Amino acid sequence: MNRAGRPGLISLAERTRTISASSAEPPVNRERLLYEAVRAVAQAEAAVSRFSSARVPDVSTDLERLAMLHGSGDLSDGEFVAAKNRIIADREVERLN
Repeated sequence: MNRAGRPGLISLAERTRTISASSAEPPVNRERLLYEAVRAVAQAEAAVSRFSSARVPDVSTDLERLAMLHGSGDLSDGEFVAAKNRIIADREVERLN
């Protein structure tokens, strides 16, 4: 104990060493962790590509979203008209291709 009545540095270091030595965790296998991380990333990329390819562009959904933004005041009248025209024009181009 030090003068303030708290454990000193030596006793704290000894306690830390004892706790870390009694840890029940097995040693880390870096190759296994790397394999699992790469596998998780590959699974996430596959899920994203499945989601992206499954989404069908829907004009009505986009226009409803714009109407909600316009109604809430997040889009001005001019911004609403410009965005609406852009969505319709983009869909026309997609339809023609």
